[in-house]
Amino acid sequence: MNKGSTLFTHKYGYECYDLVNDFSEVLGGRNVLNLLRNILSVIVIVLAGYSLFTKNFEFMPYLMLIVSFTVLLTGVTELKKDKKAFLGYFNIFASLFVFFVSITMLSS
Repeated sequence: MNKGSTLFTHKYGYECYDLVNDFSEVLGGRNVLNLLRNILSVIVIVLAGYSLFTKNFEFMPYLMLIVSFTVLLTGVTELKKDKKAFLGYFNIFASLFVFFVSITMLSS
């Protein structure tokens, strides 16, 4: 691993590298999950606006796929905060459902 990576002991007893915090240090202290969620949200808004104005809905499965990743990142962020764990698990479950629906739409 990287020389500067932070090593910590997981609650189950094994040692892990905290790569998320290492990446946030590289980005100037920004949270990587929030940054990725914001980037995906902008992509969703652009694709949804394109579909709305052109009435071309062929990108809808891809839009749903990106939304599922965005909701998944929201759930993981909520669980990392250990705040309202129910909403974190609900977001993860909802993202898996939307992911399944988008894959089904892409395969048909």
